[in-house]
Amino acid sequence: MIKIICDSSANLFEFGDNYASVPLKVRTANGEYVDDGVKTAREMVEYLKTNTEKTSSSCPNAYEWLEAFSKDDDNICITISSNLSGSYNACLQAKEIYEEENNHKVIIIDSYCAGPELEMFADKCKELIEKGLSVEEVEKEVLEYRETVHTYFFTPSVKNLVSNGRIPSFVGKAISLLKISLIGVGSDEGKIKIVSETRTAKKAVSYIFDKMKERGYKGGVVKMSYCVNSEICDFFIKKIREEFPAAPVYMNECGVLCSYYVEENGVIVAFEGEVDKVLI
Repeated sequence: MIKIICDSSANLFEFGDNYASVPLKVRTANGEYVDDGVKTAREMVEYLKTNTEKTSSSCPNAYEWLEAFSKDDDNICITISSNLSGSYNACLQAKEIYEEENNHKVIIIDSYCAGPELEMFADKCKELIEKGLSVEEVEKEVLEYRETVHTYFFTPSVKNLVSNGRIPSFVGKAISLLKISLIGVGSDEGKIKIVSETRTAKKAVSYIFDKMKERGYKGGVVKMSYCVNSEICDFFIKKIREEFPAAPVYMNECGVLCSYYVEENGVIVAFEGEVDKVLI
């Protein structure tokens, strides 16, 4: 059976026998935090509260991807946006090595995002594989599905986004000075785009939910990943189900990489909508 492999920005550490998660890492003065699950993420979040030294994130290398590939069947890999990390390029290098030595294929899907959207693509892959589709057919279907799935996030701090060049430093200084939180979106280019600011998590939920409906949300799948505190997700789920009682809404806790960037009390939200008529 076709193997599904995600890098750990998916926050998907278990997904059946024919699955693997390839870890990203966060480097600190206290050592390296390997993105292998929630326990490590919580340890890192606690450490970073008092850390004053420079920190950074790093992607898997080609050989870590290669180790995850099935030797007995085709592989579908889903990576964090190639505009946010080198994970996609490392996977591409691994694919070249693998296909020189094996008769099976490696398909790589650039998610153009990070977080629960990758899990939604993994779900779609699994559904299509179980229907008996070939690896090329699965790729085609998932790439079409990718156009209808969108991501927003809420973060009360942008310290790590700024220090790693994900958003400009002047934005970080303004956020700190004004003591506000940011709402961002995964752009159609796979980059982070700040779209609004707020002083409360509940206002962030209202803003994101309105944007979800503007982009075609009609009660489809929603997946959320939170850093440490699930309270905002609980509130969000309640709000969605007031309007869409049967909506399939799920939440899980961020791993190391996503916790590092959305920080404590931050949330990433992915949902099924429609193809954007205008580029975001």
